[in-house]
Amino acid sequence: MLLEMIPKIIHQIYFALYNKDLKEIKKFYESHKVCKNQDNFKYILWSEKDCENLINKHYPKYKSLYSNFRYKIQKIDFIRFCILHRFGGIYIDLDMIILQPLESLIKGKKYVFHNVQDVQKNWSFIENDFMCSVKNSNIWLDLMQHCKINYKEKEAIKIYDTWVGRFIMQTTGPKFLSRYFKQKFPKYNPLRIVKTKYHKKESKNFYIEDYKMNTWVNNKSI
Repeated sequence: MLLEMIPKIIHQIYFALYNKDLKEIKKFYESHKVCKNQDNFKYILWSEKDCENLINKHYPKYKSLYSNFRYKIQKIDFIRFCILHRFGGIYIDLDMIILQPLESLIKGKKYVFHNVQDVQKNWSFIENDFMCSVKNSNIWLDLMQHCKINYKEKEAIKIYDTWVGRFIMQTTGPKFLSRYFKQKFPKYNPLRIVKTKYHKKESKNFYIEDYKMNTWVNNKSI
């Protein structure tokens, strides 16, 4: 029996939320180039149209949910579940830079999830900006269904009409993902492999540097 392995595919997503080409956003373009040039990895940059086609073709039961998300960033959050289910591999946000080859990180693993709780105690249990998975994992199907139920509950809460950031975090973002993992996999120990501006010391264990641009936060077109 062959052991399931995380495919050597790197996925990134870019919706032109700012009416700019990817090249016009310096850090995003740097991340894109670094990811695209990783040896022995296939690279896929997903456009808004690509993501819509993926939903329509392979996940039609979520077409209505996806189309009716209030904010486009929620589509970006949700579609990464679909991408990792359909293809497996590595998802990485465009404000993150790879520091060292990822082959050793994913070798022999079915999943890789991380957090940065060592520097921010109130941080999410699981972050959704860097995730690795085998393909066709039921975790992603379960997450999609939970997301649908959770979204319907949260969108009915009036306070979320004005608490936009919290609404996004709690419906499709890392707060939602964290609740799911705490319920389903309470003993899971996420890795500390991502360096942020909050880390004061260097570490050989960091595979990724996260610049935490949070560009969606102040963008009214999200």
